[in-house]
Amino acid sequence: MFRNESGYSLPSRAALTEQEILAALEALKGESVIVPLNRKITEYIGACANQDVLKPLAEHQNALVRCAVAANLKLPEELVWKLACDSDFRVRVRLAENQNLAPFLLETLAEDEDERVAQRANRSLDKQSSGGLSNRVIHWMFGSFAVKQTG
Repeated sequence: MFRNESGYSLPSRAALTEQEILAALEALKGESVIVPLNRKITEYIGACANQDVLKPLAEHQNALVRCAVAANLKLPEELVWKLACDSDFRVRVRLAENQNLAPFLLETLAEDEDERVAQRANRSLDKQSSGGLSNRVIHWMFGSFAVKQTG
């Protein structure tokens, strides 16, 4: 166990059980507690599908917590809009890097006043559009190739 500046005890960084992760998330809900985010906690937030867990974390005072929420691949649209309006550019950058967002959401972020956010959103849009095109081209090529071999 180790203690952070506020005296809150966290388990060692080596391994966290789900119960320990949930306890750490509960501690994050306290506004005066600033807990350094353990990699396992960040991963848990990034994969969590429970809106009851994500919603208070999306409003947390610590921008790193909000960044972890923004990276979540199952983020509900309501929280996407909340995070897209976040005052900390790092949260918006992390959200813009989330390629699971709908294109219209990334297009909105591509118009962000902060150039770093806009650039990341444009990159994510490019990756989304080129990935779809590549898959169609590969399917067409292999489909044509397979027909030529069997025909």
